[in-house]
Amino acid sequence: MKGDCDSRDKDERARQAVELTSVLLHRHYCENDIDGVTCHFDDPFSWIGTGETEYGIGHDHVKAIFERFAGQVPRCVISDERLDAIRLTDDVYIVSGMLWIQTDPSTNVFVRVHQRITTAVRFVDGQPRCSHIHISNPYVEMAPDDVGFPTRVARHTYEYMQEQMDEARRLIAKQTEELESIYNTVPCAIIRLLRNADGYHLLTSNKAICDFIGTDEKGITMLDWSHGHSRNVDEEDVQKVRTALGRLKKPGDISHVDYTIHSASGKPVVLSTTNLLVSTGAEGDIIQRIGFDITSRVEMEKALEQMGYVDLLTGVHNRNGFTRMLGERHDSARPLGIAYFDINGLKGVNDMMGHAAGDRLIVRTAQHLNSRFEGMTYRIGGDEFVVVDGDRDEVSFRNAVDEVTGEMLKDGIHASVGVSFRQKDGDFRTQFDEADRLMYQEKKRYYAVNGDEWAYVTASRRRQFASDLFFSDLVLQQ
Repeated sequence: MKGDCDSRDKDERARQAVELTSVLLHRHYCENDIDGVTCHFDDPFSWIGTGETEYGIGHDHVKAIFERFAGQVPRCVISDERLDAIRLTDDVYIVSGMLWIQTDPSTNVFVRVHQRITTAVRFVDGQPRCSHIHISNPYVEMAPDDVGFPTRVARHTYEYMQEQMDEARRLIAKQTEELESIYNTVPCAIIRLLRNADGYHLLTSNKAICDFIGTDEKGITMLDWSHGHSRNVDEEDVQKVRTALGRLKKPGDISHVDYTIHSASGKPVVLSTTNLLVSTGAEGDIIQRIGFDITSRVEMEKALEQMGYVDLLTGVHNRNGFTRMLGERHDSARPLGIAYFDINGLKGVNDMMGHAAGDRLIVRTAQHLNSRFEGMTYRIGGDEFVVVDGDRDEVSFRNAVDEVTGEMLKDGIHASVGVSFRQKDGDFRTQFDEADRLMYQEKKRYYAVNGDEWAYVTASRRRQFASDLFFSDLVLQQ
């Protein structure tokens, strides 16, 4: 029983001796922790190093030598470590072994050597202490097949460097492949330009810009980029793009600009771009431009905006569109014709036949007006329409008004009409009031003949209220 315990104790001490030797190796080569090494030195102590003159006797002397190694040993990686222990006495063990030591690639030092080590470990008060270290490698003296130079260590170091270079190439190739995949699949156009005294020169581009323009990679390189953009930029936006690029003065400067380009098919594409001055060097400025296709968004915004100015029942301009038009400045050199139409008898149709019949009457009226004055017709009230024509001369305008009035009569639609025209120096407000007044006069005659004075008074008061409301809105906007 006692023999078994002694055997286990000896095995445990052998293991501790091996573990201490491994700790000394890792702290020295992998961590450059000199204090973590010398704290395990026994007294007395001896050391033989790998260098030709590396030799020391005495605890304090060797410790002083090791302290000079602090900060001098590049970080290393240990592999294929093999250590074995033999017992000399119950308290003394010899550990010997070998291992590969190679510098960590991050140190930019590339060395790999096959190291050999022998240590003497003495147990003091049950704790292992290192009394001797002898470390060497087979390259201090040339191998038998070396002639004039230690070619074996050179070969091992070269092989290690090649392995690291191959690994670096593999990682770079993988990263490049991933970046190219991202670069060519992102839904935005990316180009890099060199800007110098000769103008702009295309450096690189991705697939998205090819798709936007409607060409291939070769076609992109054939385009003229000398102004920082391709020549398919909408003429109205050219100066906007050049101004945005001109604001890039130093690295880190950013500018934004939205503009329209025309693809190879002629389709307009609206781009929202961010421009960045990446760096400045001897050859010039490196500028990166990233653009997103916002055509659909812009078209939707325009459609939504237009819906706000369209009468949903008839499809002509509504009161909002009329108010917006009133806020615009008319070219005084151009003619201006305004015609005010008010449907007679709409209330009676609604009362006798229902509002659906009244709506159909309104829709038919709008269709007649828009057939003669497309894009110029505004529904400003339930039964009231205004035509604003800035193209026709007076004779043509009045003839068109008479013709559409006659067409509506044939369709069973009677409307009171007031017309105002100026060949030049036209004014929306003045002419609207004039057309309004003339329409009232005709409506008065109509109801006088038809004997419906109450309907006339009601329509008149309603019209006056609407007129005041329109122009009070206009004054507030201005």
